[in-house]
Amino acid sequence: RLLILVAVLAAAVAVALGLFAYRQNHSQEHLLSRAQEAYGQKDYEDALNYADRILALNGENVEAMLLKGQVWLDRKEYEDAEAQFLEVLSLDPSCAEAYRGLLVLYDARGQKAEIRELMDGVEDEEILALFEDYVVPEPEIQVESGSFSEYFTVEISAPEKGLEIYYTLDGTTPDEDSTLYEEPVEISDQGTTVLTAVCRDKDGEYSEPVRAEYTVELDVPDAPTASPDGGQFSMPAAVTVTVPEGTTVYYTWDGSEPDRNSARYSGAIQIPEGNNILSLVAIDGNGMKSSVRKYNYIYYPESTDTGSGQTDPVSG
Repeated sequence: RLLILVAVLAAAVAVALGLFAYRQNHSQEHLLSRAQEAYGQKDYEDALNYADRILALNGENVEAMLLKGQVWLDRKEYEDAEAQFLEVLSLDPSCAEAYRGLLVLYDARGQKAEIRELMDGVEDEEILALFEDYVVPEPEIQVESGSFSEYFTVEISAPEKGLEIYYTLDGTTPDEDSTLYEEPVEISDQGTTVLTAVCRDKDGEYSEPVRAEYTVELDVPDAPTASPDGGQFSMPAAVTVTVPEGTTVYYTWDGSEPDRNSARYSGAIQIPEGNNILSLVAIDGNGMKSSVRKYNYIYYPESTDTGSGQTDPVSG
């Protein structure tokens, strides 16, 4: 009986040890260890076999899926590798290893558009850092979109040395045939201007475009005023003009509308002899004109017979 009991106990221990060994050898942890060992020895077939055994036990084991993706990437089986890494991201959108594998894959195939598409929507700073060696950084436009009441200039900067900046002002995406940025960009048209800029590296690769939209509606300057504001004179007299701030005043004496080619006001104006219309306009630094103001001055010296056909002075 004692011998039988010992034999039964020995058998039970053997079975227990066997079950333990079986479970140990067939556990996901053990299989993953064997798969990684095979991968390290470049025994890709064994690595894939072990990974498949893991996935048979757990179809969402990310580590096994990553290992399969890496094997296919090493063997340049890019389509299988891409599908595997994308599947990992569908299960774990923050998996840095899957992003790293896809970046190596897309870079090897020269798929810059896919890299940018992969980057879209990524907000995690650590994952975004993985893209730094694969994408051209975007330029920075110093003036944000908005509405303005005067013309201005905009500076654009590149985040790294060795990058060229190209830009357009019509909303189209710049390329090497566009304007090369060398000095601040002048925004000098009324209405809406869309500034678009890109960086270009030494290999001819471009960053994503960056845009800013500016709407310029210039203020019309106030009209100048004259003193005296018209009248009849028999003695020499002069007219002084109040010049609105930031403008230059131009004038004519013949009733025509003044412009930049007309006489420029710089001090008191002597009233010429006769029946005259003084026309004034103010023009600011942006070329905006005020309304034209007109004043009637009649000056005949006392010794001159003015006759009965004089008109009454008017002010406008």
